[in-house]
Amino acid sequence: MLDSKQIRKLQVRSRRRHGLTKKEFYDLTPSEYFLYENDYDLEEESRQRRTARICAVLAEVNRDPKVKKNPFTEDDYLPERFKKETEKQDVISAFRKLASKHKFKRVQ
Repeated sequence: MLDSKQIRKLQVRSRRRHGLTKKEFYDLTPSEYFLYENDYDLEEESRQRRTARICAVLAEVNRDPKVKKNPFTEDDYLPERFKKETEKQDVISAFRKLASKHKFKRVQ
């Protein structure tokens, strides 16, 4: 189970990423929260892909075909996705703790 400090951390993250007030955060179901997070992740990946595409074009213009036979791609410049399954489990635990504390129905 998450303690109040970890729940507060999630609330602050939702404020920073999604502009949610404290009341809006506590009114969310876990499904709704994950929709916000998924949308944020898709936008972030889109921004990273644009940057990676520019890097790949610049590298390709300066590529020596004798040294590197295959062309550069945007995948060569994308940062590693460091999404952890444990992070999702922490969020689920936090919402279950809130639901039990406030006597809401448990969401699967």
